Amino acid sequence: LSYANSSGGGETSDSYDARVWDQFFVQNEPVAAQVPWMMAIGNHEMEPWYSADGYGGVRARFAMPDNAWAASTGIYSWRYQNVGLISLDGNDICYNTPANLNYTKGKQAAFLKSTLAAMRADTTIDFIVVYFHQCAYTTCPSNGAELGAQQDWAPSFDKYQVDLVLNGHNHVYERTDPIKAGKATRELASGDTVNPKKDGTVYVVAGGGGDDIYKFPSSVAETYLGHETKNTDPIPMKYSDPDGNDKTVKVTWSRVRYRGHSILVVDAIPGAPGKPARLDV
Repeated sequence: LSYANSSGGGETSDSYDARVWDQFFVQNEPVAAQVPWMMAIGNHEMEPWYSADGYGGVRARFAMPDNAWAASTGIYSWRYQNVGLISLDGNDICYNTPANLNYTKGKQAAFLKSTLAAMRADTTIDFIVVYFHQCAYTTCPSNGAELGAQQDWAPSFDKYQVDLVLNGHNHVYERTDPIKAGKATRELASGDTVNPKKDGTVYVVAGGGGDDIYKFPSSVAETYLGHETKNTDPIPMKYSDPDGNDKTVKVTWSRVRYRGHSILVVDAIPGAPGKPARLDV
């Protein structure tokens, strides 16, 4: 969020300047004064000088919703009209920056499953959106993809037909084809429609929100609306294994890639007689 902990390792040896938080809030006050910020925890929010989990500084600055899991930070659910939303703490499953790896001892995964089940049982919720900092699926090698999210959370996304997963961490824009059981089910053109029950979940990285922009592999072309390229060759996806070692595999689901600043706008349109509900991204 603020990069007060500019190193982002969750260690007491990290570079830290608390005044950056003040600059962050001054900069964003014109928007935050009018629009609620439903924030998610990232690796730069681990500030270990203030609490065992490193989130003491964040707790002092952000009020969590009443249903936040076990009075934790950044793990909660909420709804906007016909959309159920879940915020998760990606540090809990992060092999890339493991300072808080498995600190919830599986309890966050249980919270996710029970919340997804309740949302899917609610007939007034048409869409489910899950968001967390680390990237479940990305081909940007700077921070890579997060194997922990793929192994621990993606099966629940499949089971409960999550419509959209939003991530940051890598400072690029990338949108996948719908993914189920770790593989793309079909190519998804811009403006196309996804049925998560049949197709799977779409994953979007929109991490180019203000800091320096990262790069994709040099052999990978950018592709975006008005600049579409047909992806036929597998693209390398870098990730860290449980021991922190970097691995690379080839994937085919990267459909939109853009090295620039990014913002994601999502409109939820309720259903009407003869017209299904829509989530326009």
